[in-house]
Amino acid sequence: MRREPQSRWNAALLYINKYLFNGSKEPLKVDGNINNAYDLDLINNMCDIYINLCYEYDKEISILGFSKLTGINQDTFYDLGNGSSRPSSSGCEIYKKLSREREESLSNMLISGRRNPVGLLGALNRHYGWNMGQPRGGNSEQKQSIEEIKQRYGLENGQDKPRLEPPKADF
Repeated sequence: MRREPQSRWNAALLYINKYLFNGSKEPLKVDGNINNAYDLDLINNMCDIYINLCYEYDKEISILGFSKLTGINQDTFYDLGNGSSRPSSSGCEIYKKLSREREESLSNMLISGRRNPVGLLGALNRHYGWNMGQPRGGNSEQKQSIEEIKQRYGLENGQDKPRLEPPKADF
């Protein structure tokens, strides 16, 4: 499975779901619960297994992938993450775990060098704020005001021409 593309991995997750939960209507819900709540302890344990499998086979960890494995609609995980469906922290922790581990799995793929870094960097940049392979907050460039730029190049007091000597470096 390590050499198979992500799409084949997703197909395997769907296959596991089909045969693991073979026709069960809602196997991950708490029995006899009026509000159709999911068994979050069971889902959390399955999440750990899913994450371990993804690391074992060098595959991306994602909410959508976990949704394929469990058969739980991905929107349910997003609802658990923002607390709109359950105020319980267990559901929110599952969402956070999947999000954190996704970033880690993508960065591991980038470091291993066996995949095209452009696609990985695109995903990391879009979803996690990476920029050209640098983690969040890597850009320490200081923004300058117009007044600071004028002063730096000798354009203060209405001068038309900048001074010819280069500005002093701030090291």
